[in-house]
Amino acid sequence: FNDRDRWAIQGQLLAQPTDNLELRLIVDYDEIDEQCCGTDLVISGDASAAIAALGGLESTGDFDYDIATDFANENAVENFGASFQADWDINANTTLSSITAFRTYDDFINYEGDFTTLALLGDNVRGLEGETFTQELRLQGTTFSDRVNYLLGAFYYDEELDIADSRLYGSDARAYVDLAIDGPAALFDPSSTTLAGLEGALFGPSAVGNTFYQEGGGTSFNAEQSDTQFQLFTQVDFNITDKLVFTGGVAYFQADKEVEFLDITQTNPFSDLNLVEIGFNLNAQAAALGGADLTDAATLAALTEASTTRVSEALAAGGSIPVDGDGNPTADPDAIAGTIDAVTGLPTSNALLELFFEGLQPLGSLTPFPNSVEDGKTTDTDWPYTLRLAYDATDRTNVYVSYSRGFKASSWNLTPDTRPNARDFDLLRASGELASDNALGQPTIVNTAEALGLGSNQRFANPEITKTFEIGLKTQFQWGQLNLALFDQSVEDFQASIFQGTGFAVINAGEQSSQGIEFDTIIQPPMIPGLTFNISGLWIDAEYDEFVRAPVVRGGDRDLEDGVEDGFADISGQEVAGIAPFSGSFGFDYRRDFAMGEAFLRMDYQYESNVRLLENVPASVEREVGTLNASVGANFDNGVELLVWGRNLNEDEYYTSGFPTTLQSGNFSAYPNQPRTYGVTVRKRF
Repeated sequence: FNDRDRWAIQGQLLAQPTDNLELRLIVDYDEIDEQCCGTDLVISGDASAAIAALGGLESTGDFDYDIATDFANENAVENFGASFQADWDINANTTLSSITAFRTYDDFINYEGDFTTLALLGDNVRGLEGETFTQELRLQGTTFSDRVNYLLGAFYYDEELDIADSRLYGSDARAYVDLAIDGPAALFDPSSTTLAGLEGALFGPSAVGNTFYQEGGGTSFNAEQSDTQFQLFTQVDFNITDKLVFTGGVAYFQADKEVEFLDITQTNPFSDLNLVEIGFNLNAQAAALGGADLTDAATLAALTEASTTRVSEALAAGGSIPVDGDGNPTADPDAIAGTIDAVTGLPTSNALLELFFEGLQPLGSLTPFPNSVEDGKTTDTDWPYTLRLAYDATDRTNVYVSYSRGFKASSWNLTPDTRPNARDFDLLRASGELASDNALGQPTIVNTAEALGLGSNQRFANPEITKTFEIGLKTQFQWGQLNLALFDQSVEDFQASIFQGTGFAVINAGEQSSQGIEFDTIIQPPMIPGLTFNISGLWIDAEYDEFVRAPVVRGGDRDLEDGVEDGFADISGQEVAGIAPFSGSFGFDYRRDFAMGEAFLRMDYQYESNVRLLENVPASVEREVGTLNASVGANFDNGVELLVWGRNLNEDEYYTSGFPTTLQSGNFSAYPNQPRTYGVTVRKRF
């Protein structure tokens, strides 16, 4: 795992048919065929006991790079691109440029997604095919006696993406879930487990053991996205004086995206169940619904369809009465089996709900689109711009102040966690199109997440706007140079893409802001010819000004602040995970000439201060970086370059990212950094 098997080829052809016309053709092709990526189990929860009981192994963690898997990952990529650039000097002060480019991208990933030696997941496949065409025109030049430098341009972008995705259960999935729910007793009598009881009650005796979590069950779909963007842009540098320059730039930006989520195959009925309405046990549910026969699937479907809205409203109201296992009101605390809403008569809490909160309803029902409510289209327009004033305080020192506005178009969620936005939820339910996957043989599915109001707002993220104010200084001195910048940045509707075990939540945080100081310097001590020091650093304070419904660790301190254990929290005012308060780099490069060329020695040290890894993993999963790299080599006069290098020479250990482990409640996995690595690089320049 984490191997490297890559090759690439690139060629350029330059032609100058006339003195004022230059043509350049660039073609490249590359391939990757690797096994990505190995993970550590950094926190072991209740799920580990069930895995061990079935004889399964998990990754050991602690950076010993011992990977638990039942098959080898596949990660194959093919990438091809070609561009044609023409630069025409219209006159001594004006150049017209055209760049036409085409690129194709194909990848296939089959990923061992449960990170154990058991086959909890079988196929975990994604294939992506992309084609991109771009066309750019630029007119740039100088005028008014070289006082004004200008740029006028247009840019067109057209991308077509086709995605084929399949997430299916493996041969050990059912036994594992039975163990996770019922404990060791499930090993001795699988026909008496909770899942078996639900199968018998809902679908009849013949369904017992043959319905939920079957090998090959799960979710498959195809998705397509068309992304067309167009920009008109201009920028002007106006030399107010010989030392003072004003820069102004503005663009008109338009992005049109059209998405289809189609060909959905669902063979995953357990994730389609509404555990809110099935109840804390079948007797109580039947009593609450007036003695309805829940062994009849059609009756259950009708009850589910009719009462989902009332259940959600009852949960929000919070009014409930305690009942015993037969659904009768009781004041005996030892007899309470659940609660029923006083108005609707429906259960508001039950033991089965814990199965949902433990993550045992993944790969749930999907709502295909376009549909009668969602057209699968977004159109975003904006006017990003930049303003900058720069002053040459001396011949070697420039100071500047700038303000810019950036724009990022809407982002669509094309993973198995895509869900309708909240404003469309009720309309889809009314139209009969909500999760119409027929995994239960029903035209419309309202599963537990949707009944609890937790199944929306993951379809796409609205555009984000970035505003940045910066003051800086650039200076050169006799033996080096220094660049220094102070910045204040805010991102409105920050687009967050958060992996939740089986797919991604693509949502907007209200606002994220950061302030900081950044510097980099080059020092060349005159007393040691050939020696260069490179030093850079960044201090940054990044926080969420507003992030009301952020995915967090369920049951953690932040989750429980609002009194509801649902895996969401208001983290407004808190620091942004993954952004180190300080990061820096220190390095040197020493070169000496010899008879056949030049020899050199390089070393660098990369540092990042301690920071929480991600919002939806425990705070104890942190990252602190302190990595030493070095290389030694020679550049020969005949064009040969030889380099011997080592990375992470001090065996620094940190995690690059993490996530809640798929199907394993309480478990969290993370990607370890690359261990100490050596290599040799040889180049020949012609």
